[in-house]
Amino acid sequence: MNEIENNLQNKPTALSKGYDSFTPSPGEYESWKCRVCGSRAAVRRNVYGPTGYAEAMAKKGHLHDSFSCPNSDKDWHKQSMNLTREKESTSSPRIAALISKDLQEILANHQSEISE
Repeated sequence: MNEIENNLQNKPTALSKGYDSFTPSPGEYESWKCRVCGSRAAVRRNVYGPTGYAEAMAKKGHLHDSFSCPNSDKDWHKQSMNLTREKESTSSPRIAALISKDLQEILANHQSEISE
């Protein structure tokens, strides 16, 4: 593996708000499950900082809880994320059904990694 590939592999995973991450007001939710794989999300409480692009660019922030899926950095989860988005964006019920089958297969193959 060359240096560029190594750097890409060690690059932090970008979370997708509303899918594998969630930033509600403090105490608003006791727990939250990932919309991609159904895992119980890890939570950090009372975090101060931005929760979106505009807020970050304005160098602003606010207090919130931060939920994130423990599987979001795994390749199978990234593929599942892409399929989930694709399924939601298609206007074809047949294509959505095919995508659902692929998604179910991936999640079944990684069931042991999904926390309740």
